[in-house]
Amino acid sequence: MFIVNNLQSDYKDIYIGDEFVESLHDTLKIRDKFLSELIIEVDEILNPRETFEE
Repeated sequence: MFIVNNLQSDYKDIYIGDEFVESLHDTLKIRDKFLSELIIEVDEILNPRETFEE
């Protein structure tokens, strides 16, 4: 994740509003969640836990 204060465009005719920033934040949170889940899944495939069958 990255921290940007006063996110503004280099072009004066492009406005970056609160809705855009919130949407970007939500997108990053979702991406991080999916990446975490992927890492867990891959780790479980590569390093399976031992199971004891009765």
